[in-house]
Order: sequence, then C-alpha cells, then structure tokens
Amino acid sequence: MRVDDRDFDGDLPERPSDLSVDELAVWDLVVNTSPEGVLRAIDESELTGCCWWYGEFCKAMRAMRPMKATQKAYYRLSNLAAIAWKHFAAAASRFGMTPADRARLKLTPQAKPDEDPLDKLGLIGAPRAS
Repeated sequence: MRVDDRDFDGDLPERPSDLSVDELAVWDLVVNTSPEGVLRAIDESELTGCCWWYGEFCKAMRAMRPMKATQKAYYRLSNLAAIAWKHFAAAASRFGMTPADRARLKLTPQAKPDEDPLDKLGLIGAPRAS
C-alpha cells in the first residue's frame, strides 16, 4: 500500500539546533535547493542523518590530513571517513544531490489552475465576444 504524499503537505523539517558548521551547510543546501513542495516535515530524520554523516566525514578528513599515510591512526580514520561518506551518499541521493540522483527523483508536476481558453485570446490581442 502506498501512502499518499499529500498527507504530509505543509511544514518543512525542523532544523536541529546542534548541527555543526559542516552539517548546517548540507541542511541549508538541501532546504534551499529542493523544489517547492518536495521537502516535508516527515523528511526531518532522513535529512538530519544525511547532515550528521557528512559532519562525521569532515571530522575524519580533518584529523587525517596532517597525518602520514603510514601512521596507524590514518588507516583507522580513512575507514571511518569511507563509512561516513558511504552513509552520507546514500542519504544524499534521496535528496537528489548528484545529476544521476536528480534524474531518478520522481516529481509530480504542479497542477495548474483551470484556465478558460477564451481568456488566452486576450493575451494575443483578439477581442473576446460578449
């Protein structure tokens, strides 16, 4: 059984107050670039997780960068970074963060209000009969 997505119309996800700078950048990117009406309050946990995994990736990378690849901690951090990136990329794909992901997103076209075809005649300069 499919749930009608319109049941979740309305509020946007509420941003957690404890996001790091890196996590906040992802949150803002998703919220500010999602097509209108796509992002909903029910997406909050998925978006929060996406941001959190990106933050974990950034922490591991910052710790790794000053190290030599031969150090024991480098190997452990590189594994942590790889795991964090894998989880981030999986969550990010749900928000269309790569061209391939965006192509797979199924967006329902916004319904246009009913228009009277005769009203369009006024747009081209034709007088409307009374």
